[in-house]
Amino acid sequence: MAGAKFPTQESESTAKQEGASNQKKPTSAEQMEEAVKAINQQIQQNGSELLLSVDQGSDRIVAKVINTQTKAVIRQIPSEETLALARNLKHSGRGRILETKV
Repeated sequence: MAGAKFPTQESESTAKQEGASNQKKPTSAEQMEEAVKAINQQIQQNGSELLLSVDQGSDRIVAKVINTQTKAVIRQIPSEETLALARNLKHSGRGRILETKV
């Protein structure tokens, strides 16, 4: 086993410290605003705009790409259907997932 390296306490300790320093820290509202501004600058070159909001019924973050000239929604994540499902799950608990009309 020439050249084989076995972990030592020192190398294990270093690895743990590096792993701890690589953990992501929560993003602040200010950092989010800066990121959205940077994304918007890129998107606006294509005649679009990024809007971020919170859906009140489901408490989910909603991202919409809007055509700046027509104000039409080009893409929305999550979709309206997904938001409706999340709202139903939140308000009804378990059991009633979809609202059906006969």
